[in-house]
Amino acid sequence: MVGAGPFSVSGFSTSYGWIGAILIIAAAVYLVMLRSGSNMPKNSYGPGVTVLGLSAIGTLIVLLRWLTIPKGFGYGPQYGMYLTIIAGVVQAVLSYRLFKASGEKVPWENKKSR
Repeated sequence: MVGAGPFSVSGFSTSYGWIGAILIIAAAVYLVMLRSGSNMPKNSYGPGVTVLGLSAIGTLIVLLRWLTIPKGFGYGPQYGMYLTIIAGVVQAVLSYRLFKASGEKVPWENKKSR
């Protein structure tokens, strides 16, 4: 599907790349709301695991979409996809550091101790 007029197809509008972008944004919003002192509902995992999981899965989905975009004929990654990949990788690395600094355990380690 090729865009009409000034619109172009970058992979986000025709496939699953947008799901990864939404997960990356959701991780950032979750962390900002936690840091701002909002009354967030408690989940069984800590914020480090939640943010790391959302960031890593979102980045992986966007990277998979980037690798599967057909090349040529007006298709191909545009600036938005490159910026999303960069933001996702930076966010995943920083959320990994948050996870390690928080001292939380991965979810499957908690189930072994029960």
